[in-house]
Amino acid sequence: MELAELLRSGQVHARELVEAALVRLEDQEGRINAFSVVDAERALAAAETISPDDPRPFAGVPITVKDGTPERGKPMRIGSSLFKDHVPDHDSASIKRLRPAGFVPVGRTRMPEFGILPTTELRLGGPTRNPWDTSLTSGGSSGGSATAVAAGIIPVATAGDGEACCASPPPAVASSDSKLRGDAFRSARTAVTTRWLQKVC
Repeated sequence: MELAELLRSGQVHARELVEAALVRLEDQEGRINAFSVVDAERALAAAETISPDDPRPFAGVPITVKDGTPERGKPMRIGSSLFKDHVPDHDSASIKRLRPAGFVPVGRTRMPEFGILPTTELRLGGPTRNPWDTSLTSGGSSGGSATAVAAGIIPVATAGDGEACCASPPPAVASSDSKLRGDAFRSARTAVTTRWLQKVC
């Protein structure tokens, strides 16, 4: 990934990337509602410890985690008011792999209740919107993750594929979503500076 290479070369610092992601998040979250939790303090603290000679392959690259994935000490609501106060005491298998790889989690992204529906429209916190057209759904069940990447907040996010939500566009967004996902990941590859993160739409 280009961002990891830039970090290793010293052209950009991990804190710069995390700060840029948080600035973009603050700018966009009000209209897209992609996040269930923002963990700015811990993300910035983690970024401060990362230097260009960090041997981990993705050291300093910002990431978000889908709300259905357990992270020790962070709220895991699974999109449901039944779990609004639930805080896991363990990390999932995927988190146990992401942390040693050097990714820096900046928050947790919304999902439909228990990941059942193909749209991220929940009672707990309201719907997540498609950043390309907020009158459309973001899809699901990984709607928050897809939206966070498509909105240029972060370059990568965790997601699940129980309903093939990562493999094909949901019917509700059809043609715009296929463009959203393709363009989002192409754009994410060029997310190398604060300027980019502040300007890309």
